[in-house]
Amino acid sequence: MSEKSDSAIEETAVRDELLSLEALLVSRCYLFALFHKAFGGEPNSLLLESMASTITVDVVNEYAHADETMGKLEVFISGLSDRARDASFLDEAFTEYALFFEGPADLPAYPWEAPYISHDATVFQKSTLTIREAYRSYGLQVKLFQHVPDDHVSTMCAFMGHLADRSLTAFRDRRFGDLGVLLGDQYRFVRDHLNNWIPEYAKLARNAKTACLYPQLIQGMQAFARLDEVFLAETLVWLGGSSAEAAVACNMSYEAPSAFAAVENILARLNEIRLVGIEENELVEVA
Repeated sequence: MSEKSDSAIEETAVRDELLSLEALLVSRCYLFALFHKAFGGEPNSLLLESMASTITVDVVNEYAHADETMGKLEVFISGLSDRARDASFLDEAFTEYALFFEGPADLPAYPWEAPYISHDATVFQKSTLTIREAYRSYGLQVKLFQHVPDDHVSTMCAFMGHLADRSLTAFRDRRFGDLGVLLGDQYRFVRDHLNNWIPEYAKLARNAKTACLYPQLIQGMQAFARLDEVFLAETLVWLGGSSAEAAVACNMSYEAPSAFAAVENILARLNEIRLVGIEENELVEVA
């Protein structure tokens, strides 16, 4: 086989690796944005329609083969398409959202990290300040600073979504050094500030009186966070290996595959949805 043929085969293999990596980078941008919205504000018809879209099903499917819970989430999301425009289902979801995130009765599961770390049912604890510093390291803080806890599950998903977007941009610019820093920070955040309490959160959610929408989403979030930690660890290894070096050496021109356009279009629409109460769980840039 000629040297030219060997080079072409290598380049094809590198392109395939990069395409697979990009698909997951796009998917995690979408899922973190979806969970941020779902857990951060009162549901409306636009949110439910986005959640029930074929795009969401396709994104979840990226993970379904690797995790039984994600497979169940895919089935659940697929079944939402016929109910998303149903006013009675929206009412049911609204009531369940209040049960899980607003009260006034005791919540079936606290949506903040601190109570799970200290076993003290209060907010604004030492661990909350650690989360705040993680946001500040990227020039971010909660929109209602000092009025709401920084460690709400929705806000933490917003932070991961922000870093996921930056990671995708770094990847597409082939700035692999910057990508490594971003993914390393995300790996530590997921390991230390999501997977340290989300499993218990999901366990408590399973015992709630209702299971219209949120228990299923919380189970999905738990499975996704666990898979994301593995993905981040493996990608960091990839970045330090010969495959990333080959991608740089090939000096391939980049053009975003059209296959990702549909996901990114609905992600843009998802980001524009304004939910009642979402401002309590949003991040803003600070000087």
